[in-house]
Amino acid sequence: MTTRVQRLVRYGVQVTFLLTLFAAVSANAATWHTAKITLIYQLADGRYVLQFDSDSIDCTSNSSPDYYYVAVGYNSVTQEAHKNMLSLAMTAATVGADVTINYDETSTGCEVNRLFVNFAS
Repeated sequence: MTTRVQRLVRYGVQVTFLLTLFAAVSANAATWHTAKITLIYQLADGRYVLQFDSDSIDCTSNSSPDYYYVAVGYNSVTQEAHKNMLSLAMTAATVGADVTINYDETSTGCEVNRLFVNFAS
């Protein structure tokens, strides 16, 4: 009987963990977009904006073309990630490489969470 109870408790903990994980992932509508950077705009408050040669249909930015913000504390971005993404973005823009970003489509800032550069494009 004890083994059966232990299994039920373990099963309940696993289900609770999976539901919590699913809720955390679902809370942020992460969307991917790939394009070439046409503008990097540094703002006075430390944030910067990325603009691309094509907009994502899912970005709800109030600007045209779309602004994709990168800021410490938004969409889980740390200070170190903020600096590293700027370095990657500047390198990609310089060589004309495609950049793929992950951003929050539910925000009008379309805040970027991460990016990668495809130097083979």
